[in-house]
Amino acid sequence: MILLLLTHAISMILALCIMRAGGIITHFMKKVWWLRVHRSLGISGAIFFNFAILAIVVQITLAEREHFRIIHS
Repeated sequence: MILLLLTHAISMILALCIMRAGGIITHFMKKVWWLRVHRSLGISGAIFFNFAILAIVVQITLAEREHFRIIHS
């Protein structure tokens, strides 16, 4: 269980850092290659984000707990 939670945390951090790097490249580096790198970073970030969501869903399912039992913020 801890492995899935750690996988979720690391994947979310990587996804956010990769997507932020794509935003920085868009804003500051208007070279010929910026769109190719921006698109690649966006796709990579989305893959890590989806992997993180999958890891936490599997972790909650294996724990046999009802996560959204009450509304919370």
